[in-house]
Amino acid sequence: MRYLIYLLGAVNLVFFLWHAVQNEPAAGNVRVMPALPADTRSIQTLEEMRTEAGAADISRVGELTASLPPGAGQQPSCQVLGPISANWQVDAISKRLEVAGFASQRRSSEIKVQTGYWIYLPAMKRDAAMLVVKLLDEANDREYFVGRDNVISLGAFEEMSRAEVRLKSARKLGLDPLLEPTYETRSVYWLDLEIANSGEAELATIIKEFPDIQIREAACP
Repeated sequence: MRYLIYLLGAVNLVFFLWHAVQNEPAAGNVRVMPALPADTRSIQTLEEMRTEAGAADISRVGELTASLPPGAGQQPSCQVLGPISANWQVDAISKRLEVAGFASQRRSSEIKVQTGYWIYLPAMKRDAAMLVVKLLDEANDREYFVGRDNVISLGAFEEMSRAEVRLKSARKLGLDPLLEPTYETRSVYWLDLEIANSGEAELATIIKEFPDIQIREAACP
């Protein structure tokens, strides 16, 4: 029985040694893995990725702050004062605003301004125009003018009240005149102002003194 135990132990030892020899790679049969590409990224944990992204964001914020400091790109607020009808008024107002701390820039433009009202009889044939002229002369009405295409002007008036009186007198003669507003082109001036909080009181005083002048917000030129 004892010899049988010795025999089994020897068999197990021989089997173990044979199995170990079979698992060793033979010379020349070792498989060599190819080298990884140079741009291959190593495996990163989620925490490592978050740390790198945060650092990149901080660096980008620093670059933007250096190139675009706070407030960069925001156009300063300005105001436009006008229209100012006379050049001497522009000079006077500019000096007052300069003393109050405003930087101003002058510019001009043309606008149509209503100057009054025109009463007339529209174009007609010459014979008809002569009859109207005769009618006016007989009524001792000399405030007329025969123009091109026999248009008969009965007068131009600055005030509507005077124009209405002329309309009534012409209608009493059996005429049917027309009334139209009259306009003319005038040069006006504007002042572009950079806002100066310390001078708002003076600006309000100027607007009060010149009721036709208005102030409005605008982008700086």
